Amino acid sequence: MRTVGSRIAIILTLVALTWTVSSQQVKRSIGSDAPRIQRAAPADATTLATRQRFLEMFARAYFLGRTGQLLIVPREGDFITRPDVAYMHGSPWTCDVAIPLMFVGPAVRTGRYSTPAVQQDVAPTLAAALGVQMPPTTTGRVFPVLRTGLVRPRVVMLLVLDGMRRDYFDRYSASLPTLTALRQRSAWFTQARGVVCGGGEAACEVKGPRLGIASV
Repeated sequence: MRTVGSRIAIILTLVALTWTVSSQQVKRSIGSDAPRIQRAAPADATTLATRQRFLEMFARAYFLGRTGQLLIVPREGDFITRPDVAYMHGSPWTCDVAIPLMFVGPAVRTGRYSTPAVQQDVAPTLAAALGVQMPPTTTGRVFPVLRTGLVRPRVVMLLVLDGMRRDYFDRYSASLPTLTALRQRSAWFTQARGVVCGGGEAACEVKGPRLGIASV
C-alpha cells in the first residue's frame, strides 16, 4: 500500500509541476513581447479565379494510377527540376502555358488570329482538313483557318516543339530561320494557351508549352 501511495504522490506532483510551467508559459505568451501570428489577408477575386483555373488544369491532367497525390505550383518564374536537367516546364503560370500554334500549307488561310485557342482544337481542325468525322465525345472546335473549296491533303503533319514558348519565336527569331519563315506564311494564333498541367507522363504530353506546327 505504501508503494502505491508513493506512486500516486509522485504522479500528482508531476501533474502539479506541469500545470505550473504551462500556466507560466501561457502568461508569458500573453505579454506584449510575445511574437504575434499574422493572419493572411483574404484572397481577392483575381487570386481566387487564378487558383480555380490552376485546379481545373490539374484536374484535366489527372491520370488514374500515375498522377501523384501532391501537385506543387512553384512561384511564378520558377520551375522544379532535377540536378541533371537544366530546364523544365509544366507549371500553370502564363509564361509556361502561352503555347506557339500555327497552321501552314496550301489549305490554310494565312494571317494572325487573336481568337482564343487551346490544344484540344487542333485535332478537330486537322480532321476537318482531311474530311474525317470526329467522335461525338471530342472536345474542341474547328479553327476558321481552312480555305473554302480546298483540295483535301492526303497527309497532314503535326510537329510538337517540346518546351517551346510562344515568346521564343520573337526573342530568338534569328536563331530559328526555318520556324520564322514558316510563321510568316502561316495562320498564327496569338492567344493560344495550354489548359492542362501536371499529372502523369501521358497527361504531360499535351500540356503547355509544347504545341507547335500543323502542316496541312
